[in-house]
Amino acid sequence: MIPRLPSGLSIEEVEERLGEPDARFELQVGGPETALTYGVWEVAFSPSLYKRSRRYLAGERLGDRPVAPLDRKIRALKLGSSRGAVEHELGKTEEWQVLDFSSNERLWYGNGRWKLHFSDRRLSGHRLYK
Repeated sequence: MIPRLPSGLSIEEVEERLGEPDARFELQVGGPETALTYGVWEVAFSPSLYKRSRRYLAGERLGDRPVAPLDRKIRALKLGSSRGAVEHELGKTEEWQVLDFSSNERLWYGNGRWKLHFSDRRLSGHRLYK
């Protein structure tokens, strides 16, 4: 239900649909921003709903492991690959961000090392954060 919430909803409209959040945070990221958490989901408002993020317990955790194997796998991905194919190749994502369901989504790997962009459920690009 959370990934399909339409962008532009107010905090009140989201709370009407989902109920009382587990937590509420006021952030200052280039302007006022509010985040509500519902279990493993976080919904962000600035001032209206623009992002939904789901965190996973399992995933590509680097810790003290070398980063080169993950980097090679991600660089070998073909643009246009489906999200399912990418997750099959890399494993479960650590975080899934939904800006607009299906049309603008992101997967994060390597404890935030890689951000993969998906448009219309197809890989459209990736970015390395060192």
